[in-house]
Amino acid sequence: MIRSFLVASVSALLIAGCGGGGGGGGTQSTSAGSGGTSTGTGNTGTGGTTAVTNDPGLTLTPANLNINLIQSEVRSVSVDVHANRDFPEVVNILIADNGGLLVSKVNIEKQGTYNYRATFQVGAGVPPGVYTGFLEIRLCKDAPTVCSRPHDGSPWKLPYRVEVKATNQSALKAMPGAVDWTVSRGNSAQNAYVPVTLDASKITPRFVYVMNNYQLNVVSGIATQNGKLFFTIGNTFSPGTGLYAVDENNGNLKWVYGFTGDYLGNVSVPDSRRPRNPGLGNGKVYVVGTIQYGDLVTMYAIDQTSGKLNAVTQINESMYTINHAPAPVTMDDTGLYFPTVGGISKFDSTTLAKKWTYEAKPQLGLEYTVPLFDQASQYLYTSSITGGNNLTLDKIDKSSGTMVASVFLQPSTRALCPDGGLMVVKNAGASGSMLRLDGQTMKTLWSIDDQFNAPFACSDTAIVAVNGKNLDVRSLSTGSLLWSLPVPEIESFGLSGLILTRNMLIFSTSTSVVAVDLNSHQRVWSFEQGGALSLSKNGILYVSSTTYQGLDNKIFAFNLQ
Repeated sequence: MIRSFLVASVSALLIAGCGGGGGGGGTQSTSAGSGGTSTGTGNTGTGGTTAVTNDPGLTLTPANLNINLIQSEVRSVSVDVHANRDFPEVVNILIADNGGLLVSKVNIEKQGTYNYRATFQVGAGVPPGVYTGFLEIRLCKDAPTVCSRPHDGSPWKLPYRVEVKATNQSALKAMPGAVDWTVSRGNSAQNAYVPVTLDASKITPRFVYVMNNYQLNVVSGIATQNGKLFFTIGNTFSPGTGLYAVDENNGNLKWVYGFTGDYLGNVSVPDSRRPRNPGLGNGKVYVVGTIQYGDLVTMYAIDQTSGKLNAVTQINESMYTINHAPAPVTMDDTGLYFPTVGGISKFDSTTLAKKWTYEAKPQLGLEYTVPLFDQASQYLYTSSITGGNNLTLDKIDKSSGTMVASVFLQPSTRALCPDGGLMVVKNAGASGSMLRLDGQTMKTLWSIDDQFNAPFACSDTAIVAVNGKNLDVRSLSTGSLLWSLPVPEIESFGLSGLILTRNMLIFSTSTSVVAVDLNSHQRVWSFEQGGALSLSKNGILYVSSTTYQGLDNKIFAFNLQ
């Protein structure tokens, strides 16, 4: 096949805005400099997703590029190239784009015997508009900038359509019904419900925040309060570990609190290279973290306005606790609640002094706990271990830390619905069951066996839960199925986030965000990058889009009003 391609020295060059050699889009009449792009309507006949005829020597996947960007966003794009025949002699490669949409970063990586992947970046400095044209892939025996000796079939053309959407940074205002998103999944009840009414036609991009990207970074969920969004970046082996505060108005960085002495010089405070999801309240950001597995947990209280440390304490708990709990710190007006291995502790929100600890039954294994409570309630709910993987769901008095009631459950995910009742998904997956419990008596009101999984959300009338490859919308009072939405993405990518409002369901996978109208059951808005979701008091939807390697992490902000 292509032995000479593989053993030859392959050079990859990127020419942007080069008019020579037919590097643009077909029969363009535009001059070099605009090079096959146009703003607003694009080219007719030759650009965008118009079909092209290429020599069968190479197969390009995808066959065309259709990319939506937000103003100032730079996106990494990959194209897979499969060689279907031998290319003798030296092969030099050039990727040309007369439109100038590519950043001067291009990498060609061998994926297999006959397969390569070309990765480049799109969007830097491109103003809002619609741009169409072609990328041209040249395989040459001589210098590809001249290419007087092209390989048979060269060049190959890859049509593109790139739409860059303008940002809208109108004055912030509180959205009726929305509240601060103070912890993971929005609130201390962990029900991901925001009682607002949305209009899909009003959703516009606000800003893109590009994180300081280091390999293997771990990025927390986003919490919002007082016009700022807060998140942590943690990495045991790289710099950049810290708590970040970003202005909700324009996406500008306000401050960073570094958890490691080699970052911001806080050498008098215990290091934490693995901080977790922040919790907000009392004008402070509460974060817990540790250096690595087996080390003691450190809890920090940091001023939301200045980013200065107010208090710090070490807790006699292992990394296991905060590595698995989605909301390590929750709070009400009387204090902070921190999940422990098989129990829960309450701390003073100013001094971080411990008030009480609830000890679970003797532990025969490791299991984290997640406290659930309504802000106005006297009680919280947490799960404790009774032996192996057997769990109880315990009802605890928040003022004293004493258990009021307990019910046996298998390993499960839990949320407290707005009416004070509990929703539980146990044995999540192929044999997952959904249960509805009375919050007062802890008795099961109804139970359904199917393929339920986490996450799920509940309002005052309905529950939305993953069920196999679908999102089920069910009656809160009876559990009966109201309607179901096929989401084939769940099987491949899982569900990264879920928010329920009065009239819409917003869900996210690792590759997209989708809004569904609860009345029409139709998808009414989408965005082609996914991640963890948050919705602020000012009606801003945040998508924390992160990669496994941590090298292309961004936060996308969308106005919802």
